[in-house]
Amino acid sequence: MNHFPILSLMLITPLIVGVLILLLPFGKKNAPRWLALAASAILFILSIIVYISFDKSASGYQFVESIPWLPALGISYHVGVNGFSVPMVLLSGIVVLAGVVVSWRIDDRPREFFAYLLFLATSVTGVFVSLDIFLLFFFLEIAVFPKYLMIVMWGWPQKKEYGGMKLTLYLFLGSMLALAGILAIVGASGLHTFDLPLLQQAGFSPQIQRLWFPFIFIGFAILGGLFPFYNWAPDGHVAAPTAVSMLLAGVEMKVGVFAALQLGILLLPYGATFWAPLIIILATINIVYGAF
Repeated sequence: MNHFPILSLMLITPLIVGVLILLLPFGKKNAPRWLALAASAILFILSIIVYISFDKSASGYQFVESIPWLPALGISYHVGVNGFSVPMVLLSGIVVLAGVVVSWRIDDRPREFFAYLLFLATSVTGVFVSLDIFLLFFFLEIAVFPKYLMIVMWGWPQKKEYGGMKLTLYLFLGSMLALAGILAIVGASGLHTFDLPLLQQAGFSPQIQRLWFPFIFIGFAILGGLFPFYNWAPDGHVAAPTAVSMLLAGVEMKVGVFAALQLGILLLPYGATFWAPLIIILATINIVYGAF
C-alpha cells in the first residue's frame, strides 16, 4: 500500500469532481449533490485506509510520493504522513463527508456550492500531507477564495459580507507573516530547497530560530484562532453556512495549528523553547477566555 499513490488520489479526486460539477449545465440540482457525495465518500474511505494501513510502530513518514515540480526553485511535489498528520487526514475525510450530507438541501446554486466544498477538501487534505513547505503554503492559500465565496454567497445575510471579508483579511495577515518566516529560513538553510525532511537537518543557528520562529508560528496560529488574533472566528462561524462552519471549526482551524507545530516546532526547536513562555501565556488566555 505504501507504493500506491493513495495520497495523490485523495487530493485529485475532490479536485477533479469539483471541476466536473462546475462544468455541469446550469440548472442541474441533483447531479452536483450526488457527485459531491461520491467524491467525499471516496475521500472518507481512502482516509480510513490510510489510517488503518499506517504502521504505528515505525518512525518517519509513510505513503511518501516525491516528484520534482520546480527544481530550479527547490520546489517539489512531496507528500507523506506521519503519526501527527495521519489522524488529521482521517478527520478531514469525516468532516467533508458530513459537510456534504448536512448541505444536501441547499437549493441556491448547488453546483457552485458543492464544487467549492470539494476544493476546500483538496486544500485541507493537501496541507496535512505536504512534505514540501511551498506545497503546504500553496494548499493553505487556495482555500481562501472558495471560503470567502461560500460565506458571502450562502452565509447569514446580516453578517456574510463582514464575516467573509474579516476572515479573509486575517488569513492574509497570517499568511504574510508565515511566508516571511518560510522564505527567511529557506534562505538561511543554504540548501536551496523547500523540502521539509531536508530542512529538518539544516541545523539552524539559535539566532535564526529566535528571530523567525514567531513569524512562522504566529502566522499560522492566526488561522487557529490564537489570542489576540481570534476575533475573526466568531464572525466567520456566525456568517458561514453550516458545512463551511463545520470545516472551519473541525478542520480549517486545526490546519493553522498543525502548520504552526509542524513547521515552527519541527524546524525551529530552539526557537520554540525560547518563545515557549509567551506561547503558554497566549494559549492559556485562549482556553480561559474561550471558556468565559
